[in-house]
Amino acid sequence: MNSGATLATGNFIVANPVDLEHVVRLSKFRSCVGHDYSPGVLAKTGANDTSIESKRSMKHYVIIDVPASPSRTVKGYAPFDGKVSLNTADGNMGIAVLITSPNGWIFEFMHVQALVADGASVKAGDLVAAAPADNAAAAGAAKNAGNTPTGANTTNVFDMALYSANMKPSIFDSPFMHFAPNVAALWSAKGFTAATTMISKDARDGSPCVTDGSWNGNFVGTAPESDYVNAVGYKP
Repeated sequence: MNSGATLATGNFIVANPVDLEHVVRLSKFRSCVGHDYSPGVLAKTGANDTSIESKRSMKHYVIIDVPASPSRTVKGYAPFDGKVSLNTADGNMGIAVLITSPNGWIFEFMHVQALVADGASVKAGDLVAAAPADNAAAAGAAKNAGNTPTGANTTNVFDMALYSANMKPSIFDSPFMHFAPNVAALWSAKGFTAATTMISKDARDGSPCVTDGSWNGNFVGTAPESDYVNAVGYKP
C-alpha cells in the first residue's frame, strides 16, 4: 500500500468479487491502459507534483469474452460486508456500483449493471452487479456509427478498483494485495496473481504514462502488451 495508510490491511476481500468463467484478460495495476486513474488526477495536482502517484491507471480493466448482448452474463459480488452506493454520472455504458466497508475501503465496479439498490447493506458474497450492462450493445453500435476505433471490439470491458476516497490524497491499492487465500487461489488458477497483475511504483515512475491533457488524463497511444496479463491459454 501507499505509505501513510491508516486503513485496515491484510486479506479483507473474503468473497470473490467477479465470476471468472468469462474473464480472459486484465490490465495491470499502474498500467497505461485507458486514462489516468490515480491519487494525482483525482487531487488535480500539477504535473510536477511527485509527492503522490499520478499518470497511471491504478485499477484493473476486466476483459471478458462475451458479446455486448445478451447483457448481465458476468456477475459481480460484494467482496466484503458494506454499504452500496451507485454512481450514474457516466451512464453511457452501465454505471458504477460501490461497496464501502466499515473501515473505509471502497470496492468499485465500473460500467456494469446494478443488481442492488442504492443505500443497501450487503454481506460478502451478495450479488451486486453484472456485465455487460443493459445498454452496452447500444453503446457499441453508437461507437461503430461514429467510427470510434474501439467500437468494433468483440470483447467487453468493465473495471474494478479498490481505494479510500475519504483519505486525502486518496489511497489506491490492487485488490490482489488483499484477497483472502481462497479468493486468491481462484484467480491464480486463471493466471492472475499479485505478481502477474501489478507494475511496481518504481517501474512506472521510471516510465510514466503519457496523457493528453484532458480532465481525466486519457493516455496517448496504445498501451504495450506488457501492461496486460492474459488468462491461462488465452491469446488476444
